[in-house]
Amino acid sequence: MEFLIFVAMANQGVIFLTGVGRSGTTMLQSMLHSHSEINFSVETHFIKRYVVPFLLTKEIVKGGTLASDKFIQRLSLKKQAELCSKDFASIEDLYQAFCEIMKPENDSTITFLGDKDTEYVRYFSHIKEFVPKAYMIHIVRDPRDVVASRLKTEWGAKRSPEFHMAEYQYYLKKVRKEGPELFGDRFYELKYEDLLENPKRELTGLLSVLNLTYEPEMLNFYKKGNDLVSDDERKWKDNVSKPLDKSNSGKWRSSLSINDAATLQHGLEDFFDEMDYDKVTAKVSLVQKMKVQAIKQLFVGKTFKERLK
Repeated sequence: MEFLIFVAMANQGVIFLTGVGRSGTTMLQSMLHSHSEINFSVETHFIKRYVVPFLLTKEIVKGGTLASDKFIQRLSLKKQAELCSKDFASIEDLYQAFCEIMKPENDSTITFLGDKDTEYVRYFSHIKEFVPKAYMIHIVRDPRDVVASRLKTEWGAKRSPEFHMAEYQYYLKKVRKEGPELFGDRFYELKYEDLLENPKRELTGLLSVLNLTYEPEMLNFYKKGNDLVSDDERKWKDNVSKPLDKSNSGKWRSSLSINDAATLQHGLEDFFDEMDYDKVTAKVSLVQKMKVQAIKQLFVGKTFKERLK
């Protein structure tokens, strides 16, 4: 019976959803999860914490290790027990575990399993290796709103504005280059502000790539949003339990300085033009720009260490 369930899940499509943190990934995840043929799970960071290390070292993943993982503990007790009862010695073992995490608790028939993690901006090549026929969805948002929002979170406030600028600039360019190269027409990008303005149109376009049709219930995503948010995430993901707020853009103007905005904008001018974001006119601080460039090198080094051989 377990084998038949695995085969059924393996034959379903897999959607990965990512974007630099605070770009609207949770909202989009909730909208897609509200579709009758798509199922997302809570974030477990399973790929980052177990699949990526396995791809790099080929060391067996001990099931007992998962028992103390606070992210795995977000799952139901039944799923935890199933995952922790075995070791994973191959990529096939890990894929079966991934399907176990992603599948719905009931026996409903779905077309796509979905997994969302902002960390996936780092792991496109690893995901392609793990699920060759996966769909990768990337959501972008005005970088200034992203940085302003991150600085207001408990975790983001611990970092400097330059850190968040560097992370956005580095991973935006990395994702937009690697996405089409690795996933081809299974890579899809959409703009957060467009999703706010006309959600039906944007969701219809995305779903057409998956050969699915739009369902009105997707705009009632907030009714199911809490299914995907763990207790420790609610502080910075409270909007997922509220209806769509079309005014939730351009708020950086009240919290980000014009100089910070100009520094963040530097090097992304073409992206701003493409996305029709209005650009500020201000002198970029040389010192601040140098800080951003230095921090980017940390991301370059991290990417190098995690690269597939």
